[in-house]
Amino acid sequence: MPGKINECWIVFLTALVLCGCKGSPESQKQEMIATSSKVIKAIQTGDNDEFISLIDLKAAGKTKDMIEGDLKILSPFLKSYQGDSTIVVTDLFDEVGKRLVIIPIDSALDHKPMGRSRHLNLYFAPPDYVPLSKISGYELSDDVWDAENFRPFSYWRRKARSEGRK
Repeated sequence: MPGKINECWIVFLTALVLCGCKGSPESQKQEMIATSSKVIKAIQTGDNDEFISLIDLKAAGKTKDMIEGDLKILSPFLKSYQGDSTIVVTDLFDEVGKRLVIIPIDSALDHKPMGRSRHLNLYFAPPDYVPLSKISGYELSDDVWDAENFRPFSYWRRKARSEGRK
């Protein structure tokens, strides 16, 4: 009988641990790609309501009116964008933990402005704060490295340690 109770506890604790996990890094990347695809589709179709529903307004620091204005600017750039194969989930984060996802859109354009590459950068907050079904920011960029505040997670860990934070 005590063996059965121990087995039940082990099964219960294992199930509890598995349910409490946020998902593997690979499943998180897949969820970010799926959300990015929805963002692209909303921009392409000019669907204000859908686009707004995919953004955490508080984390993005934007109002609905601001986002509607941004959509009018972004829409022409992504009208002819094709496919999810070029969505790049990077391993780069900013100081507060937002992850950078890059969507190259030059393939949708006939030319590169001044020899630069144009990208749509999407930002995903840590999933503990904002679900991966929403973005926490976005930016049209003429160069991938316009997002210079984004670094590998190890950089931020070393920086925190050197400043005496854990």
